[in-house]
Amino acid sequence: LENTNLKGANDAETAQNFANLARGLEDMRQEYRYAVTSSDQQRRILYMLQILSEEVMYVGAKEFPQQFPQVISTADLTVNAQPVARENSRSAKFFGYRVLSGDIILSKAVGAVSSEISTFLMTERHIFSHATVAVIMKGSNQLASPEPLIQDGLKLRYLSPEYETNPPVKSRVFIYRLIGKNESQLLRAMQWAVDKEVSWMYRATKGDPFDVSAAQYNISLNPFTNPHASVFCSQEVEHITNLAEQYLKAQTKQGRIEDHLDYPNYPAQAYPQYDWSLVDKRYQRFLAALGIGQGVFPAPGDMEINPNYELVGSVVNVSALPRERIEATIAKSVLDYFGNDYSRSRKLLKMMADLRNVKWTERDMIALEQAHVLSQKKLRGLQQILKMVPPGLSPAQAGLFYFLDNVLTPEVEAKVTAEIGANIYGYDTLNGIVSRAVVELWHEKFASYLQVLNKKTCADVLSGQSQPPGEVGRF
Repeated sequence: LENTNLKGANDAETAQNFANLARGLEDMRQEYRYAVTSSDQQRRILYMLQILSEEVMYVGAKEFPQQFPQVISTADLTVNAQPVARENSRSAKFFGYRVLSGDIILSKAVGAVSSEISTFLMTERHIFSHATVAVIMKGSNQLASPEPLIQDGLKLRYLSPEYETNPPVKSRVFIYRLIGKNESQLLRAMQWAVDKEVSWMYRATKGDPFDVSAAQYNISLNPFTNPHASVFCSQEVEHITNLAEQYLKAQTKQGRIEDHLDYPNYPAQAYPQYDWSLVDKRYQRFLAALGIGQGVFPAPGDMEINPNYELVGSVVNVSALPRERIEATIAKSVLDYFGNDYSRSRKLLKMMADLRNVKWTERDMIALEQAHVLSQKKLRGLQQILKMVPPGLSPAQAGLFYFLDNVLTPEVEAKVTAEIGANIYGYDTLNGIVSRAVVELWHEKFASYLQVLNKKTCADVLSGQSQPPGEVGRF
């Protein structure tokens, strides 16, 4: 601080200088979205600038906890000043910004390491784990979105103020809008596409898309499946923006779009295939054991390298950054465990693969309960995991997500707090503690979880051919 221009006359001024530097890095990051370079290099630059900006926020909040803002927001004043944005009646406030139907929302949450892992799977790291499209419901101006979630598939979900504060807490939210020479035409295309998808969801659910699933979650992450059968988040966004693309093509063909729109140079597709991310080959065995065999697909953050979408506004929750730092280190350690040492992780990978086609029934659970071979605590834990197995999800996947979020993360966080306190700072120290804890917990407990989830193991126990599995985690 003594040798930089960040030091102000007092702590409040210095904290403000840190916040201004963070915002400046965010602005620079948006400029680099239009850089003429390879997709991977662009992703790398965007990731590094975001990390630099958030490192400044992190240090500023740590050094000046009373003076530093808990939320850092940036906005594109040009986009927000457009008449179409001001005058459009179908809009709603979201994280302080005026959102229109058809805007794309990218986000990252803390509180679920299973979500954090998705940001590490590609050859270039991403800062977002989720993407969705804003829907302004006709007649009410309420903000919703068609979101596919692992636990209950594709539903319409209200993005209420509670969405901003309830767990899992969002660590960052970025809002993007399709921009071109004729905003009204582009906005009409996006709204038409959103309305078409919402109408289909009402038909598919017999009028109840908020409570009934319109499609399963696409756990295979295969981007070429029918999105009306199974779909993941960025695949749903891609589908909706493809509908907008079809609308623009039809309008152009019929001569209904003004010449100055220059449509071919302003496609609506948020995720053109040439921008899709490559899966890191080191993690392919791990993904294959979970039934995910894709080598390329649209990751949520891939939309950012599309220059036809401009930032409406962004929000970074500074108070969530320490938690995210721990969860990111856990996610990286887990993937390194499977990706860097096959001889060590081979047994677990085989156990996970063996569970891919296992289907538990209510009758199986009754038989297991009546046999009294597992304690009531273990039975309740098993039932809790199996409740997380919607159509399309295997017990191995549900067991992994449950273990990551409910067993591994709390125990690793407790070890970190015990060894270096609640205010995480140095990455090296944090990496060392987390890596050791992750390896220990995989060896000690995860195999037991997989063993209990395997029906064949339980059938052997029921028939007296083997002993009951050992103590399992927090069951």
